[in-house]
Parts: sequence; structure tokens; C-alpha cells
Amino acid sequence: MTATAVQGGSADEPGVGGAGHDGSALSGLTDEALLALVGPLLSGREGLSADECLDGIEAAHLLARRVEGARLHGAGELAARTGEELLARQDVADPAELSRTARDRWRARAKSVAAVEICALTGMGRGAARQLVAVALAPVSTRGPVRDALRAGVATWGQVEHFWRKASQLPHEDAGQVAQALFRTQETLRRGADAGADPDIGDAAPDLSSLAVERLDRDGNVCDAPWGAKQFVQAGACQDVCVSDVSHSGFTGGR
Repeated sequence: MTATAVQGGSADEPGVGGAGHDGSALSGLTDEALLALVGPLLSGREGLSADECLDGIEAAHLLARRVEGARLHGAGELAARTGEELLARQDVADPAELSRTARDRWRARAKSVAAVEICALTGMGRGAARQLVAVALAPVSTRGPVRDALRAGVATWGQVEHFWRKASQLPHEDAGQVAQALFRTQETLRRGADAGADPDIGDAAPDLSSLAVERLDRDGNVCDAPWGAKQFVQAGACQDVCVSDVSHSGFTGGR
């Protein structure tokens, strides 16, 4: 059983990510290893031990988040291929050949067509599909941390959607600032340290002081514990304050 359950604590008590621990013990496993842990739950096997249940639930959470990240990547690739096809129909090799107005129309059309295809495949609502495509095509300073957070099980797609509904009203630089504060993971920072100025991060030397305090463990290091629902909304409100001096669009407006 988890330490929280054994101690009679609440999973929604204040603490790192609202989870009472510093990250998933399973997050380093491969997709195949996670699927093996989920197997007994998928088969509906009865008589599972508490540990088998907990491991299976945690593995299912991580796999679900990774699948959401994969869907995000697929949406971006679909939009890119759609854009290429639209250019080919106009006998244009590069969007730079288009006027600014024509380029804006081409980009909007590619996003719209990709969203319609996703709706047809999945039954997803048009607005939700457009939002998926929009996040997939966001600048890498936003898209990178979001994908890392999904892969690590730090954030759910619902939390990403909540973020994007507000952040899409911000200038790109401010949206990236909020994304990095809320979604950067150990992998995001490690990649930045290995690559120097990583375009997926936007920082030559990642500064932990820019992270939401809920993303830090007790020693002040970034942790990969999943966001608690209440803490995520509260952290979003804090980020709204942080960017309010440079933008009139609020992250938490309209909640």
C-alpha cells in the first residue's frame, strides 16, 4: 500500500504535486514493461493483491499519459502532412513562397482539415480536435514541456487542455513561460543540460526558480510526481500573476 494510505493521510493534502511522493517508481519502465503490469487488469483477473492493483493502476496511468502524448505527436504530424499536400495542390514547394495572408490561410486550412480528420476517426468534438492540433503545433518552448509532462505522467491531457484554453490567449513567449513552469520534468531539464540551448526548452541554463513551487521536491529539485487537481489550478493562478505584467490575457480568466 502507499505510504499515504498506510498513514491514514489524504492524497490531496499539501505537498509535492499533491501526491505525497517525489515521482512514480515506474516512470523509467518501457511501454512494454508497463503494459505487462496492466495485463492482469486488462484481463479482468480476480484475486489480485493490493500491490498488484496499485502497480497496475499506476502503470495504467503512465501508459494512458504516454498514449496521450503519442496522439499529440500524431496530430502534429498529420497537420504537417496536410499542409504539404495543400501546398502541392497549389504547385508551391515552400510556404515562404506565399504572401503573408496566403500563408496564414494555408496554415489555418491545414489545422482545420487535420482536426476534421481526427473528428472523423475518433468522434472527438470539433473544438477538442482543433485544440489538440493547436497544442501539437505550438512553439517548441510550449510543446516540449507538455509532451515531457505527459510521458512522465506528471500531467493529464485534461490539465493540458485547461492550460491551453488560457495560454492560447497569451503571446507565444508568455505561453511558453507558463508551460515550462507547470510542465517541465527531470527529462526536460536533463535534455537541456546535455544539449545546452535546447529549442524544446528555450533555456541555455534551465533555472529552477522559474518552476511552479509544486514541481519541486523537499530538497528544491524538480520532481515528476503527478499534479494534484487542486494544486494544478492553484499553480495556474500563480502563473497568471507572474505574466500579468506583460499580458492583459489571464491564465485563469473564465474559470
